Amino acid sequence: MIYTYLILADSLNKKGFSIGKKELSENFGNFQISYSDKEIELTFKGDKSFFHLDINRCDDEKEKFDLLLVKTLIQDDKNRDLTKVESFEELCHFINVEIDKILVLFSSKMYPKTKEALKLLEYERSKKMFDLGN
Repeated sequence: MIYTYLILADSLNKKGFSIGKKELSENFGNFQISYSDKEIELTFKGDKSFFHLDINRCDDEKEKFDLLLVKTLIQDDKNRDLTKVESFEELCHFINVEIDKILVLFSSKMYPKTKEALKLLEYERSKKMFDLGN
């Protein structure tokens, strides 16, 4: 896992990202590290054995999206199980490969449309997770 993270960190640095917020727990091994450029912030979180990656625009910090939803949007995968958890390595690889598409989706011009699509995917996932029906 650390190797995957280091490759991604190097790739993000080359794209103009830098480390923003960093929180580490010495007792429990929990961590949160954010990388940002001028427009977006990627947040890596580790809580015991669970890892999570969120993305948001820097000017809309309260609206964070699960990277799996962004992956679903970019790959236009209507059949993806949005309740499935992907590994940290899979999501890091996705960022490495698709960072340019991610930057376009979160650009100021595209963000309103992206935000709307991600909200819809969040709703669809909630329906499946909590059996809300149709």
